[in-house]
Amino acid sequence: MSRPAKYRKVRCPGGILGFVPLCPPKGPPIILGLDHLEAIRLHDLEGFDQETSAVKMKVSRATLGRILREAHKIVAIALVEQRKLIITANEPVDLECEENILSMDNKIHRHRRRRGKQS
Repeated sequence: MSRPAKYRKVRCPGGILGFVPLCPPKGPPIILGLDHLEAIRLHDLEGFDQETSAVKMKVSRATLGRILREAHKIVAIALVEQRKLIITANEPVDLECEENILSMDNKIHRHRRRRGKQS
């Protein structure tokens, strides 16, 4: 029996749901998970190393490496084969949207800041 998937921390994609080639798409759409998008953002766009990116996503370095390899392959297929790219949650993720976390169960979990006793 496999282990249950852990939640991965990702930032809100800002309403982006996908990309379509300028010419009519050739072939079925391809799915890019939110965890893939976040790994690309942290490592390729923000320039964090794999260790730092993994800590920010709350996954192991090996898992981040696997996510990045998958993400690069998915994006390459979409670009080279001129296929529609759809961005969606394919793994359990916690979306960081302003001060709320929207998880895959579609419940909003608000961050509460605890204040220590003042002496």
